[in-house]
Amino acid sequence: MRLFTLLLALWCSIVYGQTNHQSDSICLQILTARLDSVGVDIDSLLVRLEDRMIDGKYFKNHSPQNYIDALRQIQEDENIGFGQWAISRTDEEVLNNLNIKFGVLESGVLQVAKTDTNSYIFKRDHIYNEIVAFKDINVGNLTGCILKYWVAEDFNSNLYRLTFFKLLLGIYNPSEGLRIHLPDYSDSVRDQKNEHTIVFEIKIDSDDIIYANGNEIKLSKVTDALKIFLSHSIVVDSDDGMEEEPTSLIISFKNQRGTTVEQYVKVYNEIIRAYNEVRNELALDTFGASFKQLDSQQQNEIRKQVPMRISEAEPIDD
Repeated sequence: MRLFTLLLALWCSIVYGQTNHQSDSICLQILTARLDSVGVDIDSLLVRLEDRMIDGKYFKNHSPQNYIDALRQIQEDENIGFGQWAISRTDEEVLNNLNIKFGVLESGVLQVAKTDTNSYIFKRDHIYNEIVAFKDINVGNLTGCILKYWVAEDFNSNLYRLTFFKLLLGIYNPSEGLRIHLPDYSDSVRDQKNEHTIVFEIKIDSDDIIYANGNEIKLSKVTDALKIFLSHSIVVDSDDGMEEEPTSLIISFKNQRGTTVEQYVKVYNEIIRAYNEVRNELALDTFGASFKQLDSQQQNEIRKQVPMRISEAEPIDD
C-alpha cells in the first residue's frame, strides 16, 4: 500500500510538473507574440531594462539572483532612487500597455495552473490579490508580496522577468500606482485607416476539432492555410491602373470551453510557425538571408510587411 501511495505521489508530481511547465510555456509564447506584433523583441527589451538596472544600484549583472536581490534592496530602501533607472519612453509604453492576462488558461481550461503553487498563474494571481487587499499600495507591500511567492529560479524564465518590470513600473510611476486592471491588448485587432481588413478565423471546439473559417481542418494543414492567407494582397483599379490596396490581415483565434490546453498549444504553435515561415521566406527574397540573420532594421522592415496580428478571444460556449 505504501508503495502504491509513493508511486501515485510520484505520478502526480510528474503530471503537475509537466502541466505547470506547459502552462508557463504557452503564457510566454503569448506574451512574446504580443510584443512581436508591435515590433518589440522580448529578449532585446529585457536586455535594455536590465542594463538600466545595472547602470543604477540594484543589478550587478543579468543573473536570475539579481531580481531577488533587487527586490530585497528596494524593500529596505526608504527612498527609492529610480532617477538612475530612466527607461525609454517607448519601453515604458510597451510595459504599460502589455496585457498579461491569458484567456484560455484563466477560464477553466487548465484549472491545475490556478491551484499549483509552482505555476506562474498561481503566483501572479496571489501577488495581485494580496496587493489589491492592501488599502495602501506602497513599496514595502509590493516587494513583500513578490518575495513571498517568487524565488531566484523563477527568473530563469523571461515570463517572470517581464512581469517583474511591469510590476516595478508601478513603483517607478508612484503617481499612477500599480495597474491592477490591465488594458486590453487591442493593437493586433486595430483597423488601420484606408486599409481593407480580412479576418481568418481559427476555432477549436470542445472536442479539440479544429476549424478554419468554419471548415474542419487537420492540425498538419493549419500552417499552410495560414501562410496562403498571410501572403494575400488586394489588387484594385485606380486611375493609374491596377495597384495593391493596403491590407490588414488578422488571425482570429477562438476556442470553446472544454478545449484541452494540449490542443490549444499545438494550434497556437502552428499560428506562430506560419508567421515565422512567411517572414523568413520574405527575408530570403528581399535580402538574400534568413530572418534571424538580418540586422534589426531589416527585421523591422519585414515585420512591417508581415505584422503579427492575432486576436485572442475569451473561450466561448458554442
